Amino acid sequence: MIWWYAHHGRIASDGKNWAAYFGAAISTSEGGCINIHQGDRMKVVDPTGKITADEDSFDWGCSHSGYERVTYDNRTSNYAAICKTDSNNRIMPPKDWGTTIYPVDLAASNLGDIVPSAAANKYWATVSNGNGDNAKVHLIHFDLKSKASEDITLGGTDANERAPHLAAIGKGGLLAMWEGSSSGGDLTEGGDRTIYAQVLDSSTGKDISQKVTVDKSVVGNRYQALKSFPDGSVAYLSKGKTDTSVQVVRFFGC
Repeated sequence: MIWWYAHHGRIASDGKNWAAYFGAAISTSEGGCINIHQGDRMKVVDPTGKITADEDSFDWGCSHSGYERVTYDNRTSNYAAICKTDSNNRIMPPKDWGTTIYPVDLAASNLGDIVPSAAANKYWATVSNGNGDNAKVHLIHFDLKSKASEDITLGGTDANERAPHLAAIGKGGLLAMWEGSSSGGDLTEGGDRTIYAQVLDSSTGKDISQKVTVDKSVVGNRYQALKSFPDGSVAYLSKGKTDTSVQVVRFFGC
């Protein structure tokens, strides 16, 4: 079971098999996923849906676990994963409790996705961090064995910026997307919030494009993922302009 209020996981593929990294929980006192202890689990299945014995799989990783993020790294032929945990309040690799990639404030931190870097054996991720109600979005550069080597602050227009996303775009680019508001705390649907997007260099993290705002009709979601496509574009799926529609925002790399 997982907690009912949307601890979403992620899937990734090596081109044949699929990895699912998700919250896993137990409750000894109540039904309905209430008062649970939530960790996380990662399993790999083959094209028939059969669970494989992939060396990157595990039954219990971070605990407690709030965000689960995974990607397939073609350079190493392995899956790479990170999570947010309240075990010493940090971003960490789920199979290595001795490593802290990035310390976080639990109330301020939302975790975006993990993207392989142009640098060997390193990765980029976006994470919001700060002090409780007000947060800033950070682009961090790290390997899976030590503290992040770079911490680049993005945005800065609003007092409270969080709900970050990250995906590969074009050739050698990163698309960062996040939301900002003058109101503190986690962002709520219907609240005063603005979505920003910016293209960054996957080698250095430096700006390639200016920050732009996304149309107000697009609804953000801190648990949702950007999707990269073979043509270099990136898409984000949003609630539509009516209660029975959806809309897709498409970003194209240069």
